[in-house]
Formats: sequence, C-alpha cells, structure tokens
Amino acid sequence: MLAPVAHAIAGRIPFDALLIGRGHRTCEGLVHIDDILHLQGLPASFVAEYDAVARHDSVAQFFLDCPWEPQAVSTADYAPAEPDAASLSPAGRRASADLSRAIVHDYLVRHGIRHFMIAGLESSYGLAWATLYRLTDDTPFSSAECERAKFELPGPLHRWQEAHLPRTVSQDHAGLTPLTRRELDVCLRNVRGQAPKTIAADLHLSVHYIREIIQNARRKLGIAGRKMTLQDLARRQEGG
Repeated sequence: MLAPVAHAIAGRIPFDALLIGRGHRTCEGLVHIDDILHLQGLPASFVAEYDAVARHDSVAQFFLDCPWEPQAVSTADYAPAEPDAASLSPAGRRASADLSRAIVHDYLVRHGIRHFMIAGLESSYGLAWATLYRLTDDTPFSSAECERAKFELPGPLHRWQEAHLPRTVSQDHAGLTPLTRRELDVCLRNVRGQAPKTIAADLHLSVHYIREIIQNARRKLGIAGRKMTLQDLARRQEGG
C-alpha cells in the first residue's frame, strides 16, 4: 500500500527495519497513532508495547513540535545518567527525565534497536511519518541522511494522504503560518521553556529584539491574555 514511500528511501539510506504510520495530535500535546500502515523488520509486539512508553518518548514530542525536521537518535542517547550525590541524598530522587529515558531505552534495547530516524509531515490530513531503524549496523544516521529523508519522504506520504484520507480541518484551504522563519524559531524556543534572555544569548541578539519578535508573533497569531503554546504555532491560519 505504501510501497512508493519505502522505495523513495530504500537504497538511499541503509536501514534494517521500517515503520510507516499516521496519526494526530491529542489535546495533551502527544502523538496518537491511528494506524500502522507498514511494518517491516520488527515484530507486531514492538507496536503493541509502544503505548506503555509513548508519553516518555521525547523524540516523538520533537517530531510533533517540528514534523518537517527529521530526528536521528541512538538508543545509547536514552541511557540514564549515573546517579550523583544529589540524587542519593535523603531528599533526592531520580529526575523524571532520567526515568523517562530509562523506560524508552529499555524498550528499544528489548527490540534490538541501535539507531533510528523519524521523518514525516503534518498536513490538513493529519500526521504521517516513516521511522527507519538500524538493528545490526551500529552507525548513527548522519546529517546528510536526515537531509535526504527530509526532502524525499514527505512527498510520497502526502500523496498517500490525499488518495486515502479525508481532511482533518474544516476549511477547504488553509494558508501558511503568518510567521517568518525567525519568528517561528524564537517562538518555538520560548514555548519550550527558554526565557528571552537565553534565546538572545543563543542567537546573539538583544533581549529587547527577542521580546519584540515574540510580541509581534503573538499579534499575528491573535494571542492575548494567555501563554503561547505549541498548538498555536502548529495551527495553520485560515487563508484570507
């Protein structure tokens, strides 16, 4: 059914296993898997067990934040850090991030996964993605391979969506986000918890300019009296 998607990447990026899925955003800001459209090289139990780790999967969250940017990860990246003196103190406890990493790490190791890369898109038909896995090859996915996936996978995925799915938005047409690349970058950093001062230091810009960018983006998106969210940035604006 999705042979063109697999063919688009086979031979161009080495992988041992492949998963192609579709889904949507939940109100809690997580990825919900509606269908596994193609599973190759991994057992069905891999999918069945995912629900138990989904809320701990930071890579899926990154994909939800920026579905157009491929994420390449090594299973070793999920290995929890060794406990330090603070975590062993009477009041200390393992950080929730460490616990989440450990849960995902164990899940990946159990299925023999060394490296994986997720790439896809979010359109008016919902989310669609392909995840490539390396089970026997201990070579991480490179930036060049991520770039190749970024440009070769969304096209076939979107053509499949058009052929098989109803639109998930009420408008027949939706305009592009009104934000510039700079505004989107700054606002994504901000809603992920970075303060304007930190963003300014990272981008080598003034704090005043960063605050101005955020306020201008809020005006464009019609946000008043509340915090900006990832859903605000992901929402496509109705064409005028």
